[in-house]
Amino acid sequence: MCGIGSVESKLPRRERLVRRGDIDRVFRCGRLFKTDKILVRAVANGLDRSRFAVSAGRKAGNSVRRNRLKRLLREAYRLNKTQLARPSDIVAVPRPGWKTLTLSEVAPALCRALGEVNETFAAG
Repeated sequence: MCGIGSVESKLPRRERLVRRGDIDRVFRCGRLFKTDKILVRAVANGLDRSRFAVSAGRKAGNSVRRNRLKRLLREAYRLNKTQLARPSDIVAVPRPGWKTLTLSEVAPALCRALGEVNETFAAG
């Protein structure tokens, strides 16, 4: 079930992928999952929790738009992270050209990608 709710809390730092080396490992070794709005790379991490990061380059818009998009993607992940059966490191990359930035549009796209990640990693 894809959740869309109010912003009551934020994604804890321990659930964020913050080190450059960890993010690089996801890009190097992770599996790619595509939706119409975002690309998601994921790799199983062997920890007790999943970690999440957003990589938004200049093609995603100016700094205001990129930062808003990052906040929306982190919130969509926070609301839907319980559907992951196996802890993973996940990096979301928004596709260029996103003009509308609402949680109700971001959440379903991320939810579909997380569902694919779950299907892939739950078996392994």
